[in-house]
Amino acid sequence: FTCLKISSLDLLPQCVVERQVTGFIGHSVILKSGVDPSWKLDRVQWSIYTNTTYIAIFENGKVEIRSSRYMGRLSLHKSSGDLEIKELKADDGMRYTVSLLSTTFKQQDNHISFTVLEHLRTPNLTVLSSSLIKEDCKITLKCSSLEDNVTLSWTPEDGFNEPLWIRNNSRKSVLWTSFTPNRNVTFTCTATDGHCGASAHLTVQCPGMCVILFIRSVLINKDFSQH
Repeated sequence: FTCLKISSLDLLPQCVVERQVTGFIGHSVILKSGVDPSWKLDRVQWSIYTNTTYIAIFENGKVEIRSSRYMGRLSLHKSSGDLEIKELKADDGMRYTVSLLSTTFKQQDNHISFTVLEHLRTPNLTVLSSSLIKEDCKITLKCSSLEDNVTLSWTPEDGFNEPLWIRNNSRKSVLWTSFTPNRNVTFTCTATDGHCGASAHLTVQCPGMCVILFIRSVLINKDFSQH
């Protein structure tokens, strides 16, 4: 955050603080007033827009919610001056200003640049191929995302130590690996955008060794029957 001390003719010097806050659609957020814990608040004014449209005020011991756009979604905490916004909407993202006045006439104006984001959609995981080659289970998995500007990463289950080969393209990542049959292995693909992440899980399995032995037995018996 940044802090700038400015002077006032009728009040003690004040400090203007600006913070960056991020929330997610449908969730709640608490915008901190940034008040000095030693202060006892006499007045708190939360406003939006450059024309100072007041949305929540604490004064004379009472809280008043003034904005219809936040109807039923705002709570102002009297002791801390914090503002809670519930059931966040995309257009709640904007610059908020809180003006604080203590009982000893100390004043502080803080600004919050609030950004509202959508949660990432879960990436899509598919099996491109799964086969037994020389008694090894060889698989190819694809992870894809519909989101822009995401990073895709892979995580095998704990205890999986076989090598992984990964190729990343825009919105897509392909993984190759191999492991012994008669085994279930879970892989996780995670999409992140720097703010949040979403993961998908997929458990894969190849046919077991018993299938290979059965096929070999049939072939051997067939060879004997020809003699």
